[in-house]
Amino acid sequence: MSLISVNPNQVDQEVAKLLLNNFAGSTIPENSVILKLIELVASGKNFFIAQNELEIDIDEAAELLNVSSSYLMKMLDQGEIPYYLSNSVRKLKLEEVLAYKEVEDLKRMKVLDELTQQAQELNMGY
Repeated sequence: MSLISVNPNQVDQEVAKLLLNNFAGSTIPENSVILKLIELVASGKNFFIAQNELEIDIDEAAELLNVSSSYLMKMLDQGEIPYYLSNSVRKLKLEEVLAYKEVEDLKRMKVLDELTQQAQELNMGY
């Protein structure tokens, strides 16, 4: 698989936190790739590792977007995300899938903010 899904477990998180504590005050630059990776593991959140200019298939894109493959196929047919054919197989550029995901996440956050504001105005306890 060209896209690696990382799901840190409790031991991974503890080891990463120990490493971060050992790096505190060191000369390792804050933008170090290794340091960023350790911070991600320490956070305990799931993340993906992929190379730049990566092309992914339908299943990988669907997993990244947290949708079914059949739903993603409909999205592609409607032109929501660009794709191309490689040996009659649909391929997507990772950067385009991530750009789509970012836009959709921002839309979702805006709607949640509006709902929260409405709930506060109506004294619904939020």
